Amino acid sequence: MTWKRDYETLHKLFEKIAPGYSRYAADRKTYTLDFEYKKIDPNKLVVKQVREVPQPQELTNPTPLLAGGRAALRLFQGEARGSGGVFAYHRLKSTWDINAAGRVLNTAGQKTSFITDAAWTRVLGGKRVVVADGIKGWDSHRFRKSKRGNDTVLIEQWKETRDGETVTYKLSIVIPRWLPDPKSPVVYFDELTAYLEATYAKPRKNLSVDWQTGKPSVKTVKSDEIQLSSYDPNETINADDLPQSRLAKGKGGKKIGIEFYWPPHPTGPTAGYTAPLKAWKQTTITGLTGAPLVLKGWFSQTYAPGHHNFWEEFIFEPSMEEGISADVLAELEDADVKQIYIFNDRGRSAKAMIIGFNGKARAF
Repeated sequence: MTWKRDYETLHKLFEKIAPGYSRYAADRKTYTLDFEYKKIDPNKLVVKQVREVPQPQELTNPTPLLAGGRAALRLFQGEARGSGGVFAYHRLKSTWDINAAGRVLNTAGQKTSFITDAAWTRVLGGKRVVVADGIKGWDSHRFRKSKRGNDTVLIEQWKETRDGETVTYKLSIVIPRWLPDPKSPVVYFDELTAYLEATYAKPRKNLSVDWQTGKPSVKTVKSDEIQLSSYDPNETINADDLPQSRLAKGKGGKKIGIEFYWPPHPTGPTAGYTAPLKAWKQTTITGLTGAPLVLKGWFSQTYAPGHHNFWEEFIFEPSMEEGISADVLAELEDADVKQIYIFNDRGRSAKAMIIGFNGKARAF
């Protein structure tokens, strides 16, 4: 076959034959054809046979069939069911490399874990920490089946002790009631809904701003939960992604310029939509250090949108930026700046607050 002349010729033959086959097709509007063709001399292509390919039938209440393999998961920075807000997002921000065994997810297939290997990556104390060889080998691991509303969930539970505190973690995998392809029972691990939950021995503090009054408040929580979703580590920004920019201003000329991307809006009918974060471009913080501080890392910047993106919350933690200099960290410590929290009501100006190393918040 000669590129691209022969392929264009063959495509024209297919276009001539396909419409005429409709009189023989089981469904005249939707059918798939298989063509057998041959190049009989240097300048002649012929289609020898045409066959209709049987269409798969839509399944009714199929038992999911999990295809084995690896999956990359990380925090879903969108409007998530069971969301604990931006502080939960930030505290539990992590990436996962999971290997799953293939099996039928019937009653028997739900009795034991199908995760054969897992690596859990976070940034703790300014350093990247990877906990591997999981999940069965992790401290106090146990597996159980439970319910989450109407959904069946398979729960992996373990404990981790750091700095004298033991935290209980749960990774919950939802058995789907509806499959991605209604004509196939096969589902991949990265198509399953997953939640990560932490229960603390010491309560954590969450700062929030009332979207109606604009007044800040602090509450304590004993647990956090986030949703995990699949991602491609090699994915890049493309022309269809939607660039976003936000600006928060403080006293004495301080300001924060935030640049990030939303994915393209969904096509077709929707009952409302909340855009999640697709990727960060950068955040530029001016006025807290001698030179503007630029954050580009995934771990140092966290986004949590409200319903339909009517409001948004951000957390920036410079110590979680990989490659940040010790001099800049020393400047921030001297200024008592651990985190910056921003509440952005799309109808008002953004409100920014500094959170110091003692956990107390003050105006930016």
